[in-house]
Amino acid sequence: MSLTNNSFSIEILQNRTQEKPIRAALFDFDGTLMDTNEIIIESWQHTFRTLTGKEGDVEQILESFGEILRDTVQRFFPGCDVEEAV
Repeated sequence: MSLTNNSFSIEILQNRTQEKPIRAALFDFDGTLMDTNEIIIESWQHTFRTLTGKEGDVEQILESFGEILRDTVQRFFPGCDVEEAV
């Protein structure tokens, strides 16, 4: 097994497939393979503009990352039909 650069992962995969085929590979895409913060912020801004006619506070949006979507929508837009908004 080589420990240099990217050959480490490739060699592990090659050795692993000789023993038993890999049936699945999991990747943590959001925040690991790609920075999606700007896309998420823009999605929230679109929702704010659609529901309130103005943009939301970016810091407040960032603080909501990781929350349950329905809870965040209810907090950001009190009185709004959460199911319709989601």
